[in-house]
Amino acid sequence: MRSRWRCLVGVLVVSAAGAAPPAGKEPVTLATPQPAFVLADQSVVPLRPLLDWLGAGSTWKDIERALYVLRVQGGKRTVLRLVQGSREATVDGNKLTLPMAPFTARGALYVPLKPLLGALAITARWTDKPHGIALTDGARRAFLPLLAPRYALVARDGALIGGRSRQAWVGRDALAVQLAGGEPYWFYNLTQGVEAPVVGGKPETPAAEATPTTPAPAPTAAGPTVKLPWPEAANSGWVAFAGPWNVMPRQPRPLDPKTTGFEADMRKALVGTGLDPAAARIQQAVRVDLDNDEREDVLLVATTWEAGKPPAEGKPTDGACLLLRHKVGRETLTAPVFSHACATPGNPHPVDISVLATLDLDADGMLEVICALRAGKDTTLEVWHCAKGPAKRVLPVAPR
Repeated sequence: MRSRWRCLVGVLVVSAAGAAPPAGKEPVTLATPQPAFVLADQSVVPLRPLLDWLGAGSTWKDIERALYVLRVQGGKRTVLRLVQGSREATVDGNKLTLPMAPFTARGALYVPLKPLLGALAITARWTDKPHGIALTDGARRAFLPLLAPRYALVARDGALIGGRSRQAWVGRDALAVQLAGGEPYWFYNLTQGVEAPVVGGKPETPAAEATPTTPAPAPTAAGPTVKLPWPEAANSGWVAFAGPWNVMPRQPRPLDPKTTGFEADMRKALVGTGLDPAAARIQQAVRVDLDNDEREDVLLVATTWEAGKPPAEGKPTDGACLLLRHKVGRETLTAPVFSHACATPGNPHPVDISVLATLDLDADGMLEVICALRAGKDTTLEVWHCAKGPAKRVLPVAPR
């Protein structure tokens, strides 16, 4: 982290203190390589474009792990001190408690905007159309675009799964009407993410075809889709998410499912799920720190379905289960997160589960688990929060 801050600071010294650009009649739109956005009810901005506009200087002091911002305006010097990973800042030596600590995301240093504006004597007005912040510094004006707080999750086939809107989980249909198109998205699979954003289209809902018995198009079961320029290498194991923060803060590590040594614990945990523990085997294992406690958890996918077995031979105890193996105090527990079993003998669509990604979709530092559920030719995605506390499905949003 220290080296990343030092690198960021190196590009922040954009001009000598006090060498601000001249005033202009029209507001200047601040170009931000990474977007400003809303996080936990706070507008957070990449610092460099703001310093550019102000003509402020900056210095990094490694021994203090602190960034000093110097601004000279009308002969008055203002020194703002920001400490890496700390909410405690100072303005001209006076203590200032920030609503959140400065953080890095996608190569940019982000700071909460409101206290920064107060410290540097800049006035601001939040606007909806266009969505952003109008800044005034004496006779000079600027406009800072701000992402609307709506962050969508999209499957590889373009299906909108749902996402976050104003700090709440929102279903696909409710989110679709809130998205205007033009939102940035980033691509992820289980072990990697693509840093460069792409632009998504406005959600589209396919209309059902009219039939002789249905003159007008009937409601369709197919949900909204979002067009995205997916990478050529992206298969069905990829997803796209519109969150601009560090969505993959910790790297998952796939394990060889045949050599985990967790089979006995897995079978004990399957008792009561409706699956046959004796027939179960581990088909996927992923090691990752879900709750940011510096102790790795293990996600296990267990199945009782034999590869190549005809669907017609399915039994009621056939199916799959996602399990979480984690430490509680000094004890290591293995427990089911969710499971699906065949409802009746001969069910032609046994459910298969796979973990596609573990991402921080709500910017709370803990990772959600994105799973694909396959039944025959149909695939659906579910998002589960299973770090700290009882496991809960957060997408799709359960009907009330």
